[in-house]
Amino acid sequence: MIPSCKKAGELLSHAEERELSLLRRIGLTLHLMFCSMCRQFQKNLSVLRHSMGNILDEGDELDTAAFRSRVKDAVKRKIDGK
Repeated sequence: MIPSCKKAGELLSHAEERELSLLRRIGLTLHLMFCSMCRQFQKNLSVLRHSMGNILDEGDELDTAAFRSRVKDAVKRKIDGK
């Protein structure tokens, strides 16, 4: 069964944390073939994860104010194309 956009978004998010079942992967793949908005969401998730990986180095203490600032800067740079 092909998932709704809401379910496809959830599956895309969860796919990074754990492997999806074969049936869910097939349904998600079919959905993405036909839904440009969910394909864009998939790309946005990838950019966000990549940016987060660059912001947080292993072993860093999480200072929430500094973290928010770094996330804002990284997103702004990505949007501006830098």
